[in-house]
Amino acid sequence: MKREIGYEIRNLNNLIDKEFNTLTSRGGDEDGYQSRLQGWIIGYIHNQLQLGKSVYQKDIENEFNIKRPTVTQTINAMVKSGYIVRESVAQDARLRKLVLTDKALNLNAAYLAAIDKIEKTMSSAVSRDELDTFFAIVDKIKNNIEKQ
Repeated sequence: MKREIGYEIRNLNNLIDKEFNTLTSRGGDEDGYQSRLQGWIIGYIHNQLQLGKSVYQKDIENEFNIKRPTVTQTINAMVKSGYIVRESVAQDARLRKLVLTDKALNLNAAYLAAIDKIEKTMSSAVSRDELDTFFAIVDKIKNNIEKQ
């Protein structure tokens, strides 16, 4: 049977999701957490804030390669759930930067611990050279798709 890249990536993604959900005991929506995308957005905003940068909706669109309506819907849900607040920017009243709440910061800390454990598990029997090759191949595949 011929192995397909997309199938293998999807399969691997499902395994990672399953392990992540197990580690974080995320079986439902008990804390208002809506989607995995929200977790990635929280992590991205947190990282940017650590670098002293403000984050706007357009940054989320660009970072995750998703369209404005999807980002708007996701950010609105995160505001409603208490993970993000929008704050006005002095130099442009139309702009609203995205700021994490304490609830989001606590969630992010738990998720970072789970991600760290999963990363260690995935790479435990893989050499540094093999990881470098893997990342080089992933970069090539992404570049091939982005050229389309």
